[in-house]
Amino acid sequence: MYIFYPSDPYLKIVRLKLKKIKVHRVPHITVDISMLFTLRVQNVDVYSMDFGAVDVAVSYRGKPLGHVTSKNGHVRAMGSSFVDADAEFSGIGVLPEIVLLLEDLAKGMVPFDTVSQVRGKMGILFFYFPIKAKLSCAVLVSTINQTIIRQHCLYEGQPPPLAWQVQPLLEHHVFPANFAKNLGFQDFRIRKKGTSAGRK
Repeated sequence: MYIFYPSDPYLKIVRLKLKKIKVHRVPHITVDISMLFTLRVQNVDVYSMDFGAVDVAVSYRGKPLGHVTSKNGHVRAMGSSFVDADAEFSGIGVLPEIVLLLEDLAKGMVPFDTVSQVRGKMGILFFYFPIKAKLSCAVLVSTINQTIIRQHCLYEGQPPPLAWQVQPLLEHHVFPANFAKNLGFQDFRIRKKGTSAGRK
């Protein structure tokens, strides 16, 4: 028996493009940054999912730059949806960060910290379950070919329960007699070689 327990969606930044960086020298030094985010919202459940706007907070070397939000969306069961979000950050004027930013631009690599959050709901028959997910990433972007060089992320959400992940394995493989019992499947019968499930 499978346990179709609703789980939170998975988020991933698949593209972060620096569209424009402009330095203003008058009346004082400030920087404008234009960025394009593409995020993937993955639904690992067998039910479709509706989600609200994905909110992405961006910072550079500890200095918050601002927020950007995407449009609402829908993800089919066991599917993924890609959402785009344009960000315009103007008037960044803290001198130490500007100096570091200019140095990073000269190197062709700029590090950003992002926090992406999404909320939504999943409908099962006549019931609706709230869902949410949060993804915190340190992203290194190439200004030469506009690609993500690397990213390290921390996901905060409700993954599928252990029972859902293990149950299909138990139905198709041979395990020690006490394996399922130790995992809490008291009523599960281990399939033995030469027999079908549920038969002694």
